[in-house]
Amino acid sequence: PHHVPLICENPRLFADACDDTFGLLPLFEFPKDISNSHITFNLNKENENMNVNSLSFWFFFREFPASSQMIVTFHSLSFFATGDDIYVNDQFVSDYRLNRWYHVILTVTDKNKAQVYFDGVLKNQITATISQVVTFGASQANAALWFIGGAIRLFPTVLKEDAIKGIFNRGVSDTITHGTIAITPSDYVDL
Repeated sequence: PHHVPLICENPRLFADACDDTFGLLPLFEFPKDISNSHITFNLNKENENMNVNSLSFWFFFREFPASSQMIVTFHSLSFFATGDDIYVNDQFVSDYRLNRWYHVILTVTDKNKAQVYFDGVLKNQITATISQVVTFGASQANAALWFIGGAIRLFPTVLKEDAIKGIFNRGVSDTITHGTIAITPSDYVDL
């Protein structure tokens, strides 16, 4: 058949297709060297003027970015990767490894206090201001191939530590909304 030469000429493509790293996860893909591959949500429009105080998502890098790679801007928080390190507003959060899912929850209170949870653990407490836009990615070319997996979840409250650990423990494949607003690729493309 016609696909045999493709498989022979691209064995890595075949291996990736058979790899269960992603399984049946809904994915947002951010290809390397592609500009304007960002996703922006206007919180007022998407959520009927609901305050959004917490954001939950999973990310995965195939390669380390040689320069800064914006992952998400939530209120005034800029969450990004540089090399094998993760930062929020230029404050170190954690290092990370390739080809592994990581969970992030960002919270912002109406008193301009923010918290950063990385794989269920509180890593940073910083000052932040409220805005009405969330942007994953950036307009600049992506510095590496990376993904958002599962569902992007928006919460009207500041999540408590037990809820954060529960979301983390359910894993990246959990796309059930649990009474929140969840955004998946199927909201954009009929899968």
